[in-house]
Amino acid sequence: MQSRQRQTFAEAAEELRQAWREFLIALGFGRLAIWLARVVAKLTKEGRK
Repeated sequence: MQSRQRQTFAEAAEELRQAWREFLIALGFGRLAIWLARVVAKLTKEGRK
């Protein structure tokens, strides 16, 4: 009984770690997209001058 409980805890911890990694990756892509949008906006603004 005890070992099964520990196994489910380990599985839950692994799932949480995976979800956290995916969240961080998504956050990174979001920041990258925002940065890219700023760079493009700056370039187009200077291109119009």
